[in-house]
Amino acid sequence: TVWSDDILAETITDIIYNFHLTSLKTLGTSGSDNSKTLTEKILEVKDKRIDSNSPEHDHDHENFSLCDVVEFPKNQNSSGFEEVTQHILDSLVDAYVVALKADTKLPFLDKLKEIQKKSGSNLTRRLQLISTDTWDISDDLDEYTEIAHLLINSITIVEDSSDESKNATRVHIQNIVNEYFRDSQKFRDSKTQNPWFEEFWRAVSNCPKLQNCGKRDLADFKIDSKVENVMNTVVLYAKTFGKYKREKCPDKADKTCIYKIFDGQDYFDNYILNTKDIKPLFGKNRIGLDCHGDSMPMYSALIPLL
Repeated sequence: TVWSDDILAETITDIIYNFHLTSLKTLGTSGSDNSKTLTEKILEVKDKRIDSNSPEHDHDHENFSLCDVVEFPKNQNSSGFEEVTQHILDSLVDAYVVALKADTKLPFLDKLKEIQKKSGSNLTRRLQLISTDTWDISDDLDEYTEIAHLLINSITIVEDSSDESKNATRVHIQNIVNEYFRDSQKFRDSKTQNPWFEEFWRAVSNCPKLQNCGKRDLADFKIDSKVENVMNTVVLYAKTFGKYKREKCPDKADKTCIYKIFDGQDYFDNYILNTKDIKPLFGKNRIGLDCHGDSMPMYSALIPLL
């Protein structure tokens, strides 16, 4: 639903070369393979560029080292969590590639604050963190201004989703919430009832069950940057499969036709890969794929403003 990790690895490798970094470590969360996979892909990109005699290798920085993954424990209250954080501050590598799970981010920043308070003065080790799209940028970081000097060199890479899409999605969700509490029985009886609505409502309202707990305004509800791409994928398959079915099964009365003749390779090669300028549900970015079937990459490289 989002662009390939190969493209993310190429983006991070470009940053490594641009800043002439020579030694790095990858940060991950225990139990997740994301960090190990990303490390392997970055090293593959580096090897390919060296073999191809790419112009950026006119300098002597192409042989950067990317060390073993340093993993945070899942439990932020374990002693290992502080040990890993301290290790990051003590290490002499140029930068860290951060592939943490999103729910490890704020506990990591909290632990940095805690260590700084214990030290009695500002920590001097500046961290250059090259963070992947799992590092959610929508969190409020105002309370971390006291460690801003530690993160001054950091970069976060996220999908460049449109504000128009996020706003339209938020309005759509707000309308669903309003409709439910306007006539909950009618909403329950509706054939289009969303099976995930109750789970969603419990998460955003902290209500133990599906009821009006006083929170109705979703103006501050965060829309993840991946949502636009997930919606675009649904639109892509709906449009292309509809076209495939119309062309392969023109007899609408034959309900079993599509099950008999469906050819996945034909569908992928001649319909998915031929996607051009499909209009999305929200936003202005047209849906399109490259020759491999990947969505067109649009990344934003951001620095923290604390």
